[in-house]
Amino acid sequence: MYYGTADTIIYDFHIKKVSEEYYKYEQTSQLQFDIGGDPFSQPVPVFNNIENGFGIFAGYNGNSVKYYREPD
Repeated sequence: MYYGTADTIIYDFHIKKVSEEYYKYEQTSQLQFDIGGDPFSQPVPVFNNIENGFGIFAGYNGNSVKYYREPD
């Protein structure tokens, strides 16, 4: 992400390491979101790893770094 003023430019870097379950859930959830309300599209089952229920058990580890730069 980039934002700033005329005096300073700020870059935000976000790195995330995710489990396979988290990745599958995010991918299928995004596919379902992308089709929106299109009545002609195929239904997208969202990944779920809870037996006899709905949802996921997953995790991720993340880190963020800000970089400040003065304009030339």
